[in-house]
Amino acid sequence: MDYRSASHISVYVDRQLQSAAMAGFSTLKLDDLAQRQLMSNKISRDLILDTTASRQKVKEYMIKNLRLSSTMVPLDQSKIKSTKALTYEIRVINKNTTPVYIEGKTITRTTIYIRLEIPVTIMDKDGVIVKHHFMGSDTFLTSTQTN
Repeated sequence: MDYRSASHISVYVDRQLQSAAMAGFSTLKLDDLAQRQLMSNKISRDLILDTTASRQKVKEYMIKNLRLSSTMVPLDQSKIKSTKALTYEIRVINKNTTPVYIEGKTITRTTIYIRLEIPVTIMDKDGVIVKHHFMGSDTFLTSTQTN
């Protein structure tokens, strides 16, 4: 893979991770959502996610969107060309467990954080290997307060 292709893949992966994080927000605890509307303190009205279900939903969408096997190895039809498993981290942080610090950022709202590392071999235009490294992608999706 050359540098240009790596940058295209990086943008593609970031978009797919954003989509997966959005799917994770579908695991809202509906009872909490109903109670939230009764609160007089609007600052306390942040969303609460089911952390286990949210992590499962995010992983499910990562596998589907990036075309990965259940062991996180890219399938033949994936845009990610690697024979190695991708390493990942999915964290679901609810407002009631903040503040949390990730990658130098202070998280104070309900947030889904995804870290994905893709093993990449960079080659020059003649196909000579320039370097092996991991292309990392960090995605943060944070809830917005609604009145």
